[in-house]
Amino acid sequence: MKDKLIIIHGANALSSNNKHLQKLISFMYKYICNFIPEYNLKNPWVNVFSKSKYDIIELKWSGRIIPYDVSKTSKKLSELINLNPNENYFFLTESIGAEIAFSAIEKSNAKNIKKVISICPVNKPRNIKHFSAILLKSNSDIFAKFSNKVLWPLHFFKSMTGNIKDICLERIRHDQFVPNYKINKNQTLLELIENKMNGL
Repeated sequence: MKDKLIIIHGANALSSNNKHLQKLISFMYKYICNFIPEYNLKNPWVNVFSKSKYDIIELKWSGRIIPYDVSKTSKKLSELINLNPNENYFFLTESIGAEIAFSAIEKSNAKNIKKVISICPVNKPRNIKHFSAILLKSNSDIFAKFSNKVLWPLHFFKSMTGNIKDICLERIRHDQFVPNYKINKNQTLLELIENKMNGL
């Protein structure tokens, strides 16, 4: 039986049908958060892993944080994991998808969480004990830094602790964390993630 790879997308970018309000939203994303959103795109990670050794589970959710749907989705995910708690689970998350995964794992009875790889993570600080997590971050990802400060103010901007490996990638915006992004002359972001999933 194949290992399960659960892929979780982040929140949808804010938008408005009012052209003046949309201009304001676009201005804030671009000039304040260093983020250029694209709308109505399919998750690129599902496609690149579709022919991999994993059994792919794409966790689709509303993508809305107003009203806040993250806790509801994490509960749904924990119930999904609990259906087969002895399976081997890997996670690939984007942005606030990290919080959905970490929260769901805490609520579940799963015994074989192998690894969580979080791309540009937005998540509450917590202590990771029973599985390993790799956080792919960038100093240029102003959007994720801003989101973490806004969403989790009671944690006073602390980082996660425990079985965590932080990998800082230079000069990548939040919207540039895509499979074919060249992180150096010889390696794409996808190749880095595949290596980490294989323990390299």
